[in-house]
Amino acid sequence: MYDVFKNLFLLYGCITRKRKFFLLLIFIFTIFCSLLEVLSLSSIIPLLNFFTNPDAILENKIIKTLSIIPFIQIDNFSSIAKIFIFLVIMSTICRVWLIWISNYLSQTIYVDLATKLYSNTLNQSYIDFKSTDTNEAVSNILIKSSTIQSSITAVINILISLVMIFFIIITLFYVQPDLTFYAFLAITLFYLVISRYTTKKFLFNGKVIASEIPKQHTIISGSLRSFKDMILDNIQGLFVSNFVSSIKKIRKITVSNIFLSQAPRYLLEGFVMCIIAGYLLILYKNGQSHFSSISTIAFIAAAGQRLLPIINAFYSNFQSLNSNNQSLEDILKTLVNENRSSKFNEGLNKSVNSFPFNESIEFKNVSFKYNNKKKLVLKNVSFTINKGDKVALIGPSGFGKTTLVDLLMGLLKPSSGEIFVDGINIKENINGWKKNISCVSQDPFFFNTSIKNNIKLFNKGVNKRNYLNKLIEFFELKKIIKISNVGDNGSLISGGQKQRIALARTYFKNKSIVILDEATNALDIRLEKKILQKIITSIDEHTLIMIAHRKESISLCNKIIDLSKINKIK
Repeated sequence: MYDVFKNLFLLYGCITRKRKFFLLLIFIFTIFCSLLEVLSLSSIIPLLNFFTNPDAILENKIIKTLSIIPFIQIDNFSSIAKIFIFLVIMSTICRVWLIWISNYLSQTIYVDLATKLYSNTLNQSYIDFKSTDTNEAVSNILIKSSTIQSSITAVINILISLVMIFFIIITLFYVQPDLTFYAFLAITLFYLVISRYTTKKFLFNGKVIASEIPKQHTIISGSLRSFKDMILDNIQGLFVSNFVSSIKKIRKITVSNIFLSQAPRYLLEGFVMCIIAGYLLILYKNGQSHFSSISTIAFIAAAGQRLLPIINAFYSNFQSLNSNNQSLEDILKTLVNENRSSKFNEGLNKSVNSFPFNESIEFKNVSFKYNNKKKLVLKNVSFTINKGDKVALIGPSGFGKTTLVDLLMGLLKPSSGEIFVDGINIKENINGWKKNISCVSQDPFFFNTSIKNNIKLFNKGVNKRNYLNKLIEFFELKKIIKISNVGDNGSLISGGQKQRIALARTYFKNKSIVILDEATNALDIRLEKKILQKIITSIDEHTLIMIAHRKESISLCNKIIDLSKINKIK
């Protein structure tokens, strides 16, 4: 229970001031709605008393209470009927309006926090990202983030329910204290007994669902990523059976949760009906079965009819919080870390001083290991790259080529050793240094828009139309440039076309250092050699560093850095 309230407190801290203010307004409006609700319910008593005992109508407690309200005059049946109709209409309008604004606010808060969740995930430091489970991150953003919405909705509904329950019970105590006391005591004991079992069950079920959702994402994404291998090995059935096993487990738990949340309502309704029947029996035995009791009984019945669904809603929403708690805890790890980006990454998108690169880059005894790893990836690596060099970075798999490039780009910090540019350590202005570099990765991203937009990345503020046209011709994209949409992540174009577009995008940025992380491996040997030759001979002012395996590509470079010789991890 403590964990649930702790997570709700953390979630509340993530909400903006504006949304907190609207939460307060909803709370105040709920109080107003509750007052209208109890007034409309209470007016049943004097309304019926006109038929059962009209002579004592002015002595009725409800009438005396309503008479205190300004502009309300009660002297006949017509006035009471008008008041009753007015209160019912206003109460109904307020309830409907409350449903709309409370759900709108919960959805708005969800949009705010889901956006923040995604933003914090994208803005984490690169070293944190390297240790992130991608499937879990996707699951948190796409699936588990719905927990935010359901939790917020549950909290708002709980607050509304508590206010409604409070005012209705106070009114019941005012009208019939004895019956209300025993009924309230019985209902409280009823839910305490049920909650003793169901709370633990909901918490357990929530943990199981939270663990199964990432599994499903892993199964689906794994099968789609390895589609070719799956077909060749004929293991479609294995993926399907694992998926079915997971969704059946969630189905079983979902059915259990629905039963546990709804069954108490019907048990309670039967329980309360027995209490009322017992109360009527007592009245009968005491000789109090005359018509004067009918109005009170009618009020109690109407109040009970309104109260029981509210109590059940309170119980269901409270158990929903228990069920969602594990998923909420998982996403709060990302959500509450508003400053998750390390200081090493701060200010990347802000205006920073430039870091001039005029002479050379020097790695001096650089070693590196990832967090919580004992084994070094790089050990005492030293080399120099001069401005304008075309460098081939080679070496067997596992010798740290990608890690070295990440260090060069300033995405990672050396565990020991230093990286100098023109004799200045890059840590002095790491973000300024990053602005000198552009990189083409093995798997570049694409938006479902035109090729030109994918090259420019929607940068309308840069007037480089002539330069863009030169790049389109340079990378042999003229035949496909009229394609209006490349598909989700470039699904409508070939791998070779993707890489040429990515190369054009990189050079459009016009940075002094270009890094190719196996960025031409989807091109055939002839086209790769042709494009690399054009890059090396036509764009001399750029320093080019590429991870390469093909001899044809390596031979075009004026400098080769072989990590198998300089990385001393052996």
